[in-house]
Parts: sequence; C-alpha cells; structure tokens
Amino acid sequence: MIKALSWLTSRAGWLLASFVLVVIVLALVDRLPHQISGWKREAERSRLAFSTLAAARPTLEITSKAAIHVGTERIDQLREAGVVELARARADIAIRRQEAAGRVLEPAGIAFAAALGHSADIVGSYRARYVELPLLDQAAALAEARLENLKRIASFAQQRTSLKGQLADYNKRAAAFRKQARAFTIWQRQAESQRRDPICMRTAIWRLCDYKMRIAERKAQLAKRSVSLRNERTKLEAARSALQKLRQLQREMATDTSHLSASAIGSLNKATAYASEAAKRSVWNNAEDAFRRYGWAALWIVLGGILFPVFHKAFAFLVIAPLATRAAPVRISSPGMGVNASRSAVSIDVPIDQHTELLVRAGVQDRPADIAVGDKYLLDNWMPFACVAAGLVNLQRFRSRTPDHVAVSGTDENHHEVALIEVPEGGAVVLQPRALVGVLKPLNRKLRIERPWRLRWLISWITCQFRYIVFHGPCTLIVQGRRGIRVKNATDARAINKRLVLGFDAGLAYGAARSGSFRPYLFGQASLFDDRFSGAGSYIYEERPASLGKGSIWGRGLKGIGDAILSALGI
Repeated sequence: MIKALSWLTSRAGWLLASFVLVVIVLALVDRLPHQISGWKREAERSRLAFSTLAAARPTLEITSKAAIHVGTERIDQLREAGVVELARARADIAIRRQEAAGRVLEPAGIAFAAALGHSADIVGSYRARYVELPLLDQAAALAEARLENLKRIASFAQQRTSLKGQLADYNKRAAAFRKQARAFTIWQRQAESQRRDPICMRTAIWRLCDYKMRIAERKAQLAKRSVSLRNERTKLEAARSALQKLRQLQREMATDTSHLSASAIGSLNKATAYASEAAKRSVWNNAEDAFRRYGWAALWIVLGGILFPVFHKAFAFLVIAPLATRAAPVRISSPGMGVNASRSAVSIDVPIDQHTELLVRAGVQDRPADIAVGDKYLLDNWMPFACVAAGLVNLQRFRSRTPDHVAVSGTDENHHEVALIEVPEGGAVVLQPRALVGVLKPLNRKLRIERPWRLRWLISWITCQFRYIVFHGPCTLIVQGRRGIRVKNATDARAINKRLVLGFDAGLAYGAARSGSFRPYLFGQASLFDDRFSGAGSYIYEERPASLGKGSIWGRGLKGIGDAILSALGI
C-alpha cells in the first residue's frame, strides 16, 4: 500500500496532465461531429448563395432594362401633362415609391434570401433600389418642376395684364403732365413779359399781372406731380423686372437613365464576388476543392511512398545484392596468430600483475585494496574523435605490484555480458571501439592501434564501411555484448547478421552475402547484406543485436544518420 501511494505521489504531475489531456481530447472528439456538420451546412449555404446570386444576374439585366424603358416613357409623358394630370401622377408616384421601398432588402436580408435560393426577391430588391427608386425620384422631381412652372405661367399672365393697365394709366398721367409742363412753359414766357411791365413791377394788379402771381403756385404743383410720376415710374420698372424673373421657368429635364442598369448589375456583381469569397473561405469547400485539385496527386504520392520502398528494396535484393556478392572481399592484413576468447559472463575476473596495467572505462565491481589507481583521459591520444564517440574517455588505470585480479562487468543495464579476447604477439583483431570496455596491456609498452582506410574496394562502398580500427597484440581486450559474446572460427566461410558483428581477425577476408530471404529485409527485420568471413581466424559477435527497430537510417532520424557515419568510420 505504501509503495502504491509512493508511486502515485511521484507521478501525480504526469497523472494530472494525462487526465487533463484525456478530458480535452474527449471534449474535442465529442464536438467534432457537430463541428463537421456545421462546416458542411455553412459550405452548402455559401455555395447556394453564390449560385443564386450568379443566376440572378441575367434576370436583373433584362428586368432592369424593361423598367428603365417604362420609367422613361412615363417621364416623357409628364413633360406634356397639365395640373390635374400632374396631381394624379404625384399620388401614383408616392404609392409606387412606397411599394418599391418595401421590396428593398438590407445586406442581411439579401444573404438570407440567397441562402434560401430566392432569386426573385434578390432581383426585385436590386431592381427597386438601383432602377425603380431613382426613376421615381426623377419623375417626382419633374412633376414638382412642371407644377411650379405652370403656376408661374398663370401668375405671369395675370401680372402681365395688370402691369399693362398700370402702364396705360401711367402713360395717360404722363401725357397730361407733359401737357401741363408745356402750358407752364407758355405761362413762364407770359410771366416774363409781365415782369417787364412797369406797372406789374410796382404792384400786382388782377388780370393784368395774374401770371406773375400764379407762376409760383403752378411751379409747385408741377414739381409735386413730377415726383409722383417718378415714383410711379420706379415702381413700374420694378414690377417689370419681377415679371421678367417670373418668366424664367425651371428646367423640366430628367438625368440620363442609361447608367441605372449598369449600377444595379455592378452592385449584384460585388455581392456575387463577396459570396464567392465566402464560399472559398469555407473549411468544407476548401477541403472539397483541395480533394478535387490534389486528390489524385496525393493518392499517387501516397502510393509512391508505399510502393517505392518496396520496389527499391526489391531492386536492391534482386539486382544489386547478387552483384555485390561477387565483389572481391577486403583483407586488412596478412593472416597471423589467432585470438583466444573466454566465455562471456555478467562479470569477469581480469588478472593483473606487476608487468601489466588495466585500462577500464566503467563497470569495475571489486579490486584489491592496495592496487594503484590512476586516470587516463583517452585510450589513444592519436584518435580522439573515435575515443570520444566510443566512450573511451576518462579511463581508470589499475597497476598492481603482486598478481591479483579486478572484477569487471558491462557498462550499462542492457543485459551486457563481457568476455576476454586475448590478442597474442603478432596477432591483430578488427574491433568496433563501442564494444570495448577495457584493455589489459603490458605495463611499459604502448597499445598499438591502427586505422586503415579502404576506399578503392567496391565492397567498402556496398557495406558503407571505409575505415577499420585494428588492435595489435600483445593485449587482452575486454569486450561486451548484449546477452553474451561468441567467437567462431571462419574456416567454413560463414555468413552472419551484420548487426551482431563486433570484430574479426585482421587476416580474415571480409565480404558481403545477400540476406537469406526477402521478407525479413522488406519489413526491416534484417539487413540487405550479411557479413561473410573466410580464411584462417575467428570473428566475434554479440548474441543480440544493438537495435531491432525497423526502418532505414532515414527512418530512424538523426540517430540513424549518426549510427551510419560511425559505422562508416569503423566505430
């Protein structure tokens, strides 16, 4: 119970995160069908709206032209109408304008009608907004102008007759004034003669000097009459100017109506383009369009992705591999002394004395208490990259004054077992450094390691291994392998799974053999080539491969690429 609680407590964060993630996934999965149905309905509405608006265009064009023709004829009739006809026309225009305004739809109403497929309502709305209402407005304006002009004409005739009477009366009074003015002139001459008479100069005598007495009175009357006529003349001139202005009538003219149909069609085209864009933005429509445009290409790509590896592997298995098996094998050095190997175990005792030293990277279980322990940073200072890549760094160095042993085991928890591979004087063994746990070598003798390249051999390019790491004797290599280490004689030209091989005698002929059957190679359970060894010597392999994962180096990602590079370099 305590262990269960401890386990739950240590993993509470992961359990809570997993619980929340499962809830989110279930919620999304639960809403997904409704979401897909919504996308589908939206796509259907957008497609229907676009098709409805596109189908309404020819009908709108025809009915707009007919409405423009009828409206133009009615406007032309209003130019000849009288007061009674114009009053009736104004009432009729008001009624028809109200009806047309009732057919006009707002953008939301047009979208709703388009979604329902009501093209007649859409045509009626655009025709009423862009054709009928402008025509009715023009007819109403023309009727108003016509009525105003008729009123002005009637008022002009009446005022003209009145002005003529006033002018005639004025002319009579002006003629009388001129007659009086001429008489006054005569009286002035007679008055001059009377003023020169000696008698009249001394006194005013009635009848003899009456002109002199009345001239002042007559002059005052004429001056007053002249002012009155001048004022009346000014009023008549003002009345005449007003009459001339009244004679100027409003223009009874309507604007050109040819653009109304184009305006209606243009507005409908904009709405159609907007509906088309809305349909294109729909998730479902985009998905259908993508399937229509790229479905076959995607199908061929998927089939190619599925079938190409099959064809490639079939071609490699049936054509390339038989040719590769006939390629000349690689021989690193001339045959020499063979290696000796112990049985593998989880741990092994490595003997050590005053003439040897042990270099181990890890896995030391027990050691003598008085043994000298030191450090060595690299197994070989001339191959730092290989040492770092294989983990042969920060080694422990053991030296003993007396014969003794050190217990060594594998370096990790992958069920490794270790074995001792003794390389005698004059012998050499090719080994992958990744399998090396440690080395037992003579105390005062440098460990000899060679790194020969083989670039001119066809088999190197087929197996993608161009460099080999060769350990020369005398030395004892501590090698680890999964589930155990086995050493077999290559006299009978043996072939072995490439993934298992850890090393071989440098004097062996190293080549390639095609995999035994096609199906394991097709499903990634086996390599195309097995390693083939022939000659006098032994090869070393582990009982379980490092990786049983399927796929090529590309399928395993960066790790696969790195493993391929290390394999090409013999690491």
